[in-house]
Amino acid sequence: MRQFVDAARATMQWIDLPMLRFSMGSDRLAGTPNDDEGPVRDVSVGSMSVSAEPVSVQAFAAFVEDTSVQTIAEREGSGFVNVGGDRTLLDGPTWQCPNGDGKEAAPSSAVRQVAWYDALEFCTWSRTRLLTEAEWERCARHGIDAMQTSTDLEWVADYYDATFHRTEQRVNPVGPTGGTTRVARGGGSLSQRTPFLPDMTSNDLTFRVVDLRPSTHHQTR
Repeated sequence: MRQFVDAARATMQWIDLPMLRFSMGSDRLAGTPNDDEGPVRDVSVGSMSVSAEPVSVQAFAAFVEDTSVQTIAEREGSGFVNVGGDRTLLDGPTWQCPNGDGKEAAPSSAVRQVAWYDALEFCTWSRTRLLTEAEWERCARHGIDAMQTSTDLEWVADYYDATFHRTEQRVNPVGPTGGTTRVARGGGSLSQRTPFLPDMTSNDLTFRVVDLRPSTHHQTR
């Protein structure tokens, strides 16, 4: 197991980010009944070591080789494919061939067609964890510029609730303690919150992680 974990982690670049207080959320939908992005509020998150890119196909392959795990898309034999903003459930997409067209994803590309549950299993195996919503937005706004323009959605740890964040804690917020859906962030937006069932898979759903093992080989920003 150790050699596979080390192999996966060797493919990942880590960025050390210091504690930061920043303005989270957006008021662009202020006044609308379904606004789940605002209000803008000051939030503090602690220091962390985060993967500079989403987990790659190569890293995920090491996990699968070591554990012989079958992802949810593989077990169900289907996954969603997003084309022009419309998701269609197709037979055949997997993390190896996320578009369901038989073409394998490049080893260095972000692993997709992984459910929240799949991401959690990878984290347990690799001694990492998913980012919280607040950590994800901190990284996107003040740390990793590529997150601002990526069209992918990234799983985060939090349960989804449309209004909980309006009254939740403002230091290292972790979201509600229960729910039926989990949050995905990104898709070209710094504040948009997308709820999915945790067994959802799609060719635009991926994840990045926070390192739980101290290292002297991280970049600092």
